[in-house]
Amino acid sequence: TITNALKFFALRHEAECLRKMQAGRYFLDDFAGAYGSLKNLVQTARKAAHSDLPLLITGENGTEKERLARAIHASSKRASGPFTVVH
Repeated sequence: TITNALKFFALRHEAECLRKMQAGRYFLDDFAGAYGSLKNLVQTARKAAHSDLPLLITGENGTEKERLARAIHASSKRASGPFTVVH
């Protein structure tokens, strides 16, 4: 009984974490109102999402690199796989 209760609470916690992750996902459509050079970036990101090649995004602090990387990952064939952030 105790083992089953522990498994239940672990699964409940995992489900809650997955719901939070799903709610926080980013999509390239979030950048739909982009203009100028950002619009070019979104077009390049869409191409990258369809590629099987690894991607490295660099830039200044606070420029939403991780948000863009998550959007690319969510739009790719690998969306169901893990996403790794490297600082």
